[in-house]
Amino acid sequence: MINPATLTGRTRRELVAAAQSGTPAAAPALELLLVEHEGLCRKVVSDVGKGQFPLDEDLLQIARIAFVRAVNAFKPGGASLSTFAWAVMFRAVLNEARRCRRDLLRLPLAATEDEKHALEDDWLGRMLETLVLRAALSALSVAERDLLTRLYDQDQSQTAVAAEIGVSHTTVQNRHRRVINNLRLALSA
Repeated sequence: MINPATLTGRTRRELVAAAQSGTPAAAPALELLLVEHEGLCRKVVSDVGKGQFPLDEDLLQIARIAFVRAVNAFKPGGASLSTFAWAVMFRAVLNEARRCRRDLLRLPLAATEDEKHALEDDWLGRMLETLVLRAALSALSVAERDLLTRLYDQDQSQTAVAAEIGVSHTTVQNRHRRVINNLRLALSA
């Protein structure tokens, strides 16, 4: 067994190479990289939750597993390991959070008939809200719907959207604010 202390003086590039090597030094090198990037794993889980829930250990474990996959797939010369790993972990944690949310909505929570009817009423209310929202969205221009799609469905930042469409970040912020205000007006009418 390789002593992790023998790897501590190595550069990150050497640790990544050792972790990808498949030799007995791979596991200790990967462990050191994981310890070094534990804060990044926690940050990804926090970013996905947007501060709405406390740090979830299951999602943190998903982030750690994704980090291991990122180290194995990492190719030096492009983005830094942290940047590459963040993207891989964010996607994995986001997908898991979405899967958990879908599974939670499918749970048979109602024990009594009254509770079942209450859940059905709630479901009908959500469906009605969805239909109203779709109608409001269909009233938007193609450019406005495209902006919302990029920001919410594709999880792009306002800065990334601005760069892609060739306008300033401030312009995207203002357009986003205007679209959201128009939606609020349409939904309150």
